Amino acid sequence: MAVRFIGPRADAVSAHAGYGGKSTGYLLSISKNIYKKYPADIVMIHSGHNSFSKDKPVPGMIRDTEAIINNLRKINPEVRILLAQVIPAGKLPKYSYIPELNQELATLATRLLQEGVRITLVNQADGFDWKVDTVKDKVHPNAAGAKKMSDKWMAALLPALGHPKILAYEQLRLWHGAAPGLAAKLSPEKDLPQGRVFHVSVPTLDVYRPHRANGVTLIICSGGGYKKLASGPLGLGAVDEFLEDGYTVCSLKYRLSPPSANVVKDAWMDGARAVRLVRSRAREWKIDPERIGMIGFSAGSNMILNLACKHDRGDPNAKDPLARLSGHPNFMVLAALWLNKQNKVTDWAIHPQLPPTLILSASDDLTAPTQDTEEMAKAFRKAQVPVQLEIYDRGGHMAFNFPSPKAADWPQRFRKWIKQLNVATKR
Repeated sequence: MAVRFIGPRADAVSAHAGYGGKSTGYLLSISKNIYKKYPADIVMIHSGHNSFSKDKPVPGMIRDTEAIINNLRKINPEVRILLAQVIPAGKLPKYSYIPELNQELATLATRLLQEGVRITLVNQADGFDWKVDTVKDKVHPNAAGAKKMSDKWMAALLPALGHPKILAYEQLRLWHGAAPGLAAKLSPEKDLPQGRVFHVSVPTLDVYRPHRANGVTLIICSGGGYKKLASGPLGLGAVDEFLEDGYTVCSLKYRLSPPSANVVKDAWMDGARAVRLVRSRAREWKIDPERIGMIGFSAGSNMILNLACKHDRGDPNAKDPLARLSGHPNFMVLAALWLNKQNKVTDWAIHPQLPPTLILSASDDLTAPTQDTEEMAKAFRKAQVPVQLEIYDRGGHMAFNFPSPKAADWPQRFRKWIKQLNVATKR
């Protein structure tokens, strides 16, 4: 699904209709004209600062907020409204009215929803601590505060964009501070249409949790020759496919070249770190730390196999608690396995401790020939590693990629395979 932010203003990230230093009344005065020019399908409203408690502003703010919504709906009755309870501020007593405002915003949203308005309340106040999440003015968010806000918006946006199966979403950085071995000269990360991403230096994990977790986690690893992520790091295609089954779906954005000077090593280190991170959150996410699988496509498969061959079970003496956990997946799916510079199967350290593996290949794949995958499966069997090879007649190198795989039934074959492993049984 293509999504574009629109509005009369723009910053380094996107277009928008945000006005710093302005009141809700000001937004009301311009709302009709702006929305006529920029009739967005979804409107995100976070407004309520820039007034004084001594003026008892809350009733007027609620009236103005409702009037803004009415203006939008007169132009587009089907508009979807995401209404935020505003972040708290430490500039007191000026902003001591914010708790009252947030309570009244919740009441307004409940009433409008009952009246048929397409509105979602977004609780930006919960979990936001102005003491640690704002800059020196005690009002505006710092990087940590902005991250909390963006996660809250994203969690509300995903259902509005047609992903109602998602219970919760968050994006996590894999490393505290800079990733290990980070190059001195960094190229800025670049996002292009269709979800393609270049120049990744800050690896992240997008985590989607289902309403009823079956205990199994799938870490999705896109391909792109280690130069780009070709199928989008958000992983929404896999989310739509697997979340309803109860899988917790994570999409890995691993480091790329440029800027990485040793991208193969950096990427598998990011993969192992992702597995450790998921294990560390097992109780919170209601998942089994010993039922974590990785699904890769092309270079993503290459990265997963590199990781698994390292057999990294963690260092019990490490200072970093995450480094003490195993970075070894419990199962893996290698789709369109690209050998990269490891031209022969014998270039891989295939060992008996590799996890159970499903290998997917298309006979007309010229980038990752079926002959290579057949030899790889043979090497797995020789090492007595449980492996299943599925070969499709057509589909090419992109046969298994979401959101619309040409080998359309591979998720069904995966479900049958994983059921035989007895790792997807619901608790």
